[in-house]
Amino acid sequence: MISLEEYNALLNAVYDGATNDESWQEVGRRLSTALRAHSFILGTSLVDETPSGDVVNKLEIIGCNWSETALDHYFKHWIDRDPWVERFYKYGATTPQNSDKIFPPEELIMTSCYNDFAKPYTGVHWFAGARTPIQGCYNVAFSFHRESSDVQFGDQDLALFGLLLPHCARSMRLRRELHEQNRLASTAFDLLARLAIAACVIDHEGRLLFANLRAEQLFQTGDGLVLGRGGRLGAALFEEQTRLQQLLSPNQLRAGPSASGATTVARPSGKPPFQLHLLPEPRELRLSETDKPRFLLLIGDPADPARPLTENLIAAYGLTGREATILAQIAEGQSLPEIAERLGIGHGTVRTHAKSLLSKTGCNKQIELANLVNLGPLLASS
Repeated sequence: MISLEEYNALLNAVYDGATNDESWQEVGRRLSTALRAHSFILGTSLVDETPSGDVVNKLEIIGCNWSETALDHYFKHWIDRDPWVERFYKYGATTPQNSDKIFPPEELIMTSCYNDFAKPYTGVHWFAGARTPIQGCYNVAFSFHRESSDVQFGDQDLALFGLLLPHCARSMRLRRELHEQNRLASTAFDLLARLAIAACVIDHEGRLLFANLRAEQLFQTGDGLVLGRGGRLGAALFEEQTRLQQLLSPNQLRAGPSASGATTVARPSGKPPFQLHLLPEPRELRLSETDKPRFLLLIGDPADPARPLTENLIAAYGLTGREATILAQIAEGQSLPEIAERLGIGHGTVRTHAKSLLSKTGCNKQIELANLVNLGPLLASS
């Protein structure tokens, strides 16, 4: 067994693993030492059964001390026909088990996996493992191994393994949630980066956290909007500063979602004023949970000869070319029959596209689609 100090160090490494994958290697090393195991694999596994009864194993390894050669051979030849995985899947080993319980040694040494892989590549003979559900069909998949010259894992070993398993599952679940959140945020920020319209994310103090390329170009011109001290937006014209401050004042922004609003900012060049729309930050843009509100600021430039409207709609809402064309014509005030006639397609086809537009944009009615294009996302929903 291990001391309380060693156990606490193990727990710390386990929970560090939620945000740092390298910690799982430390977990594997420490637990291997405590269990007197010579090798280990830690990861998440999506194990499923095909209609024909075959077991499919999608394994993500995040901690392992096998050689690269052994891992390469396993993934090339045994990942989907590992008899250990099949037995654990079918016997439902959700608590730590040693291999004797599900795979008698006399059977094990007769398998091709043992003779072709385990014995020559890893020396694995005795085995203790478990898989515990963490999210949907995903499981924590942990296993520790000893060589044939050693003895099988005993009840004390399995008890220690079992003590840590719920903590490992909790940490792995958090890890998956954080990865998914970061993936969504990355996708959303990539969308903002590709928009032709200027888009920014600001915090509850009005400080700039993110600006896409179009916004950076806009700030560099100094024609209407500028970046001031502390990364706060300011107006180039003194008389416009009050209106901008009303929209972006810290006192208002700290109110959270109710701080939504819109305004215009005149420009020294005499070009049409910028149109600013302030929205609460979408969940998909959050890289971490925070109790401090953050906001999406969209800056429309009527004088910007950027991409055609249809291209902006495709980028902003993930529309097809046909859907974007129909949305642009809805915004012009065309009825669905008129659009069908203009495009030379059936009325039913246009109605199908219109339903898809409602779904993709989050609108409920055709008038909201028109407002979305003509007024912007904030005013369209108000």
